[in-house]
Amino acid sequence: TLSVLSDVYQEFKDQANFVSISRDHEEADVEKWLKKYNGTFMAEQKGPNGEAGITSRCDFQMAYDPEHKVNAEFKAALGKSVVGVGMVVIIDKAGKIAWYETFVRGANPAGQFKYQLWATINEQPLVKNGPAPEIEEEEVEGDTGDIPDDVDFLAGGGGNY
Repeated sequence: TLSVLSDVYQEFKDQANFVSISRDHEEADVEKWLKKYNGTFMAEQKGPNGEAGITSRCDFQMAYDPEHKVNAEFKAALGKSVVGVGMVVIIDKAGKIAWYETFVRGANPAGQFKYQLWATINEQPLVKNGPAPEIEEEEVEGDTGDIPDDVDFLAGGGGNY
């Protein structure tokens, strides 16, 4: 994804800011990745058009989110439980999220990123992908009333139970 976005960055770098926010837990891992893989040809990867191999690179700034606060804010703003590797977000001049999509191994499944970026920069209408689905609340069968709201099952405790 970084390599594909680096190509787009080269085209739009005078019109938009690009920032990659690392999901690594340690800042040293970010620096280590950049030193080891930036500019390295990876034969086992596929390019955005399905071609064999890519040269991994990140031509724009990479930020580190040590306490994962930025990630948490994106989760809340997007209404997602996970904002992971490959999530691309376009933020307009007013600071609002204009568009987002998850890239898959460098591929832009909807194929709209460059247009959506251009449209956002030029304050033009974005491509619409239909109305957002309505989410209906469903009642869950069974007694779940005894599970406290503050339990983090992945953290191994810490709740009031």
